[in-house]
Amino acid sequence: MTLRRRASALAVIAVAAVSVPAAAPASAATAVATVPAAAAVEALEEVLPEDVVEDLAAPAAAEVLDALVDPGEGAVVSVAVEGDDGSFAVERVAVEASDAAEVAQVLDELPSVEAAAVDSTMRAIGAVAPPAATAGRATAAATDPRRGEQWGLDALGAEALRAAAAPTAPVVAVVDTGVDGTHEDLAGVVLRGTDYVGAGDGWRDRNGHGTHVAGTVAALVGNGLGGQGVLGRVQVLPVRVLDATGTGYTSDIAEGVAWAADHGADVINLSLGGPESDRVLAAAVAHAVRRGVVVVAAMGNEGLRGSPTSYPAALPEVLGVTALERSLARAPYSSQGSHADLAAPGSGVLSTVPGNRYGGSSGTSMATPHVAAAAAALAAAVPTAAPAEISAALTSTAEDLGAPGRDVATGYGLVDPDEALALLRASTSVLPAAPQRVRVVSTDRRAAVSFSAPSTTSGGGRPTAYELEVRGKGQPVQRPVLPAGTTTWTATGLVNGLGYEVRVRARNAGGAGPWAPTAVARPATTPTAPQRLAVRDGDRSAVVTWAAPASHGGSKITRYEVLVRGKGQEDQRLTTTGGSVTVRGLVNGLGYEVRVTAVNGPGASPAASVVARPRTLPSAPRSVSAAGGSSKSSDRTVTFRWAAPSSHGGAAITGYQVVVRESGTRRDVTLAAPKGATSLTAKGLRNGARYTAVVRAVNAAGVGPDSARTAAAVAR
Repeated sequence: MTLRRRASALAVIAVAAVSVPAAAPASAATAVATVPAAAAVEALEEVLPEDVVEDLAAPAAAEVLDALVDPGEGAVVSVAVEGDDGSFAVERVAVEASDAAEVAQVLDELPSVEAAAVDSTMRAIGAVAPPAATAGRATAAATDPRRGEQWGLDALGAEALRAAAAPTAPVVAVVDTGVDGTHEDLAGVVLRGTDYVGAGDGWRDRNGHGTHVAGTVAALVGNGLGGQGVLGRVQVLPVRVLDATGTGYTSDIAEGVAWAADHGADVINLSLGGPESDRVLAAAVAHAVRRGVVVVAAMGNEGLRGSPTSYPAALPEVLGVTALERSLARAPYSSQGSHADLAAPGSGVLSTVPGNRYGGSSGTSMATPHVAAAAAALAAAVPTAAPAEISAALTSTAEDLGAPGRDVATGYGLVDPDEALALLRASTSVLPAAPQRVRVVSTDRRAAVSFSAPSTTSGGGRPTAYELEVRGKGQPVQRPVLPAGTTTWTATGLVNGLGYEVRVRARNAGGAGPWAPTAVARPATTPTAPQRLAVRDGDRSAVVTWAAPASHGGSKITRYEVLVRGKGQEDQRLTTTGGSVTVRGLVNGLGYEVRVTAVNGPGASPAASVVARPRTLPSAPRSVSAAGGSSKSSDRTVTFRWAAPSSHGGAAITGYQVVVRESGTRRDVTLAAPKGATSLTAKGLRNGARYTAVVRAVNAAGVGPDSARTAAAVAR
């Protein structure tokens, strides 16, 4: 895959991760509407790999094409792609600054793209002070005359480590400002690397930071010059990604990390950082770890300014290193945080400086190569060890400096490479036994897995890592690897209601032990609310019905809980497994809120509610009477009167029925009177005939009972 470099350098703002200000687009970006489809594809293939262009749907392709500007203008979006052969490359696309974030998001979502991000900057953490640099020639009375100034080597037990180290020389990549490969105290240990800032093999260091880092790892021992490195046998692979000011682009750093991983590095030292996480750099680190490379990074020198999180140290695959003073207390300038893994000497560290000189410097940049050297010793001694196993050996044997266990100031403590090496070697002789007491707690689309370390009393080897496997039918298999000190992990992105097999086994450098007995996870959440609530009001009662929730949350609904609440009344709580319940003992006419929740294994759903207002028929109207029409008229009427019922039955009276009967007959005529009426005049009756009537009140529940029958009245 051919990588296209920028035609002109972007303006750089040190430390902060920023986009380059936009410039007016030149002719490189033509309005999409005027570009034929074939020409658009051709234009995009000038700046993006063919696979990426093929993945771009028409609207997205138009969006990217419209944002293009000439190289050197606008902002840069870096795109990480991984080839079928496992190779890793970074492409760069110049776009309008205002469109950069959106273009990065569009590209990041493509299946052919490992990651995409707006290019930003990082810088070296802690710089060498050239005025302090001096020559380092031996006197007749001493070899390596500056060795006495290197308190950090004493703190790590460098001499014991060298004596125990493997005869093979591991490769530590220094991804930094370059390394002065001509330095007298690095003679023969600096390999030919690469340069992403200019052209070259990484041997040019115009800043001094990378050379200082390299000397801490690899300065020659016993040559009568200057000081010494942590290791006696080691090679340095220089990868220049930072310029003379110590500043560089995240895309260059990412490409440098991937290049080092693909060119023989056992360990990558990143004494650099910035406040913004970058997806392309994170993808490069993940690529390196997949290649079996341990990645170590400086935590940052912002301890007196609130310790903002620094990347790449905060990435989960990276060992984050804090700096110690000679007293083994955390240096005040050293950033701290929950992602701190190890601590190492960082204050007053003497090392190599370009031009055959030596100088002291302080910073987490100076602490980091101590840990990188320790990791390299382990990688050389046990070549089959995975990065997670090496990291576990280093963290589990570190000298605890703060509160018991891991802390934000020094992580697991001062790195102890000799103890870590002994542990890793011992763990290769016998495979570990199976982990114990595997337990799974399932929740909403998640499963928390916990277990106990395997027993070593029966002859099992000590684990350096744990492998988990979470497998559900038709779902991607999750296979996390945990360091030896971690016995909990949470699987996310699961499907509620689906059963998952969860397996755990321990491994060490000798291989993987047996699986622990399989546990089962069945993630679930609470159900949704019951549906279609309805109520049928009755006499001092109500029948409430509902339908099952749209979703049971992945767990069988075991019951429904019903809460009935009326003002001034004691709450009623009912439970049922069906879809209805009858509520009794209510007060007619009073409104009741009825709330229904569905309950499954994880808990109760949101409540669905309905209002019940129990009622019955009204009682009979009272004081009924009848009076005939006036003898002076010929209207042939009778007027019937009544008083309202003593009880409306809990529902408003909506009207009355007056049932009129002529005496001596059984023929009834039912007349209607409106609500609120207390009389009705029946007309068109037979003159001189006698009439009686009964009156009924009507409400929402129906027609009430008959009143007493009136006395007879003569129609006139």
